[in-house]
Amino acid sequence: KNEAALSRAGDLAFARLNVRLGTVLAARGASGAALARHREALALELVVLGSAHPDVAVTQKNLGVLYLQRGDYEAARTALQTAVVAAPGWAVAHENLGDLHAALARNQYERAVALDRKNAAAAAKLELARELLAPPAAGRAATLPAAPAPAASPGKP
Repeated sequence: KNEAALSRAGDLAFARLNVRLGTVLAARGASGAALARHREALALELVVLGSAHPDVAVTQKNLGVLYLQRGDYEAARTALQTAVVAAPGWAVAHENLGDLHAALARNQYERAVALDRKNAAAAAKLELARELLAPPAAGRAATLPAAPAPAASPGKP
């Protein structure tokens, strides 16, 4: 029993290390390596914590953002929706899911304008979608959001 508990604790520590490493790699632009770290973390977290744990929501959200940045919208949707289900009160996960929908809208408006350059409504919507997805202006730098509060470990208050 003690060996199993130690193994689970080691797996969880390794998962958390992978999340941190993946976050650093993503910040440095190494999205492929970051995806690999987050995928490995997720696999361990799902076994040790289960799918409803807030740590799993963080990893799913991180994966969703990386997939979104790479243009893999279906994988982004799956990861972000899973994060929202696991942490329904976490505003950042909802925001990221909104970013996905804005990116999908932008792509469709771009297509509509390319097909009909006289479509003023699509052009105006395209401009709004691009504005939604623009990085914050200088002086209004975004701050890193807090993760959802961790749930109490089983057997602990």
